[in-house]
Amino acid sequence: DFKRLLRCWLSGVEAVDVREPHLNTGAHREMLGFLLEEFRVAGVERADIHWCCNAQEDDADATAHALDTIAASFTRIGLATIVTMVPRYHRRTLFLRRPGTCYEVVLDRGLHFLRPPRTPAARHCLALRTTLAQHVTIHARQEPEPIHRGGST
Repeated sequence: DFKRLLRCWLSGVEAVDVREPHLNTGAHREMLGFLLEEFRVAGVERADIHWCCNAQEDDADATAHALDTIAASFTRIGLATIVTMVPRYHRRTLFLRRPGTCYEVVLDRGLHFLRPPRTPAARHCLALRTTLAQHVTIHARQEPEPIHRGGST
């Protein structure tokens, strides 16, 4: 879970930048909610969420509305959350910003490290699903690389 994966890195983090291209289903957004809750509990002040949409496959308006609702909910309880749609990219990355330091956390599976449900109960409760192996790479950086916005955001 995110607590075991990130808790030791969140001490002193003031802001996070979540770059996850795949947030188009309810299960994806539920995992984002679990991640944002870990940030909130750890005392992070701000979260910037960057996502993208494949126009042929995704309903961008519905996804944007759902993500805006999540952002508003977390902002109300103390984690200022900003959501931005950006052009397509693939790298699933978290940037954890402490004063003077930024840690880049590259997640090979992104936020989606749960196995498909095998029981009816697991279809309705993410906590009942088993996890897949997640390869994590962490780099210390000065600042995250900017996302090139191309056309519209």
